[in-house]
Amino acid sequence: MDLLNSENEVLGFTNYQLAGHVFEEYLKDYYLRALKLGKKFRLLCPNDKFNSDYIETHLKDRVRAGMLEIFAVNPELFPVKNIQYIYDDKVATISLDSNEVIGVIIESASNAETSRSIFKLAWLGATSFVAR
Repeated sequence: MDLLNSENEVLGFTNYQLAGHVFEEYLKDYYLRALKLGKKFRLLCPNDKFNSDYIETHLKDRVRAGMLEIFAVNPELFPVKNIQYIYDDKVATISLDSNEVIGVIIESASNAETSRSIFKLAWLGATSFVAR
């Protein structure tokens, strides 16, 4: 919920299939709150049938409203096994392995800035695949 209180756009890496296994009931409420608040997200996720179908079924309202922008990347080359969100001066990481469900939020301006740079580099790389 800390993400929804952030002042700026949220950047991150996610995997809807794995997140659904860990947070299935929680995500429904979370998506409704994000939509009501108009919170802007820019995310990278695996490019597979499950994630594509999930985005179309559960997130299309946020995509159409311009609140959610997603690039899907090759899961064999770029596996995403946890969630990482970068917002304000924080980086939140949540393991999606059901054997080690852990989460941590690091509040550090320099750490958030570096993580934001890494995300932007990955985002540019993802867009270059589309441009080819």
